[in-house]
Amino acid sequence: MPTRYGSRRADSAKGNKGPQGFANVRDGKYDTNSPDGKGIAGGPTVIRLTGFSAPGGKLICEYEYQVDLPAQNGTLKVEAPGKGNAKQPANKEI
Repeated sequence: MPTRYGSRRADSAKGNKGPQGFANVRDGKYDTNSPDGKGIAGGPTVIRLTGFSAPGGKLICEYEYQVDLPAQNGTLKVEAPGKGNAKQPANKEI
């Protein structure tokens, strides 16, 4: 399910002591390097995606899963599954 607006948060997991990351989703894209974003250090991470119908609009999805992210810069495509699908990333690009 494409998410046009919302937020993407990354929390440390499984003993990872790295910082929490954050990015707003705008037009279906997010960047933790944006002025209102914050990157992470890598390692075991819980990704939380909260999607809205429009900026400040109706909540349309909440999605959470765990992933082990590399320490170097990379790209992670996060897509919330449609109803009835397993909670895991649809496509991971790192």
